[in-house]
Order: sequence, then C-alpha cells, then structure tokens
Amino acid sequence: MKKIPFGIFFGVSAIIAFYAFAAFFGIYYVFASVANQTGDVVSPFASWWQILLFIVAVIALIGLVVSLVFYFVKKKRYPKEVSNHE
Repeated sequence: MKKIPFGIFFGVSAIIAFYAFAAFFGIYYVFASVANQTGDVVSPFASWWQILLFIVAVIALIGLVVSLVFYFVKKKRYPKEVSNHE
C-alpha cells in the first residue's frame, strides 16, 4: 500500500468522471432540445452508448471516492512516506 499512488488515481478518476458526466448531460441537453423542436420524447438512456457513458461516469465516481479514502488512510498510516513523495 505504501507504493500505490492514490493521488494520481484520484486525479485520473476525477477527470474521467467530470468529462463523462459533462458529456452525458450535454448530450441529453442537445437531444432534448432537438426532441422539443420536433415534438418527440427523449430519454437519457435511449441507446446503448448513452448507457455505457453513464456506467463509465459512475465507475469513475466510485474510483474517485475509493482512491480518496485510500489516500487519506495511507497518509494517516505512513505520514513520512506520503509527505516526501507527494
């Protein structure tokens, strides 16, 4: 556990979660705008790739929380190693 870079995992997970959720809600906004103009009804889970994008966003959010928790556990358990390397 001493050598695993949880801070880097947190950063990568945060970036992936942010852009995946931004894409998910942005695509839904665009599709809802088009559907509003044409009189159709749209769902955020209408196709397989929208579902996949949402699953990726949720997994990245879970990874973000888990890596943050493990980072603080590592920081509390090994204070000298964490302060010297990160």
